[in-house]
Amino acid sequence: GISAMDTNTLAIRYANTLNIRDTNTLTVSPGYRFADPYYYLGQMFEEGQGIQQNYREAASWYRKAAERGDISSAYSLGVLYHKALGVQQDYQKAAAWYRVAAEKGHADALYNLGVFLENGYLLRDGIRLYDRKLAMKYFSLAAKRLHVEAKQKLKELGLN
Repeated sequence: GISAMDTNTLAIRYANTLNIRDTNTLTVSPGYRFADPYYYLGQMFEEGQGIQQNYREAASWYRKAAERGDISSAYSLGVLYHKALGVQQDYQKAAAWYRVAAEKGHADALYNLGVFLENGYLLRDGIRLYDRKLAMKYFSLAAKRLHVEAKQKLKELGLN
């Protein structure tokens, strides 16, 4: 594995490539803190930036950051479960991580939950769950956060 010192060094190097100077105080919106350093490690492994690409390792770092409350990591872990990257595909787990991020207003997570509900990706008591009304709610919330695909989806449905 990677030592704690190596972890911090890698995360700081990655943050520097993004021109981020102080991840402890940088905020995006009220109640939303910038990404945990573990998120940056997940990104490095997911994208193969400076190290060999490894989705399983990315999932591990995203999980650590998400469990510490990082919203971007929760969303990214949801994507890995959604697309079967480094983990076994599991829509239920993807949705659970998307919900964590959506509760904090993550637009992509809101949109993806809408897609899951619209297309029956989730199960309730072993039965596919289609909930168009709730899907529209998620699309609307994502659109309010300027999510392009969500705005397009609402426009297609005549709900913009």
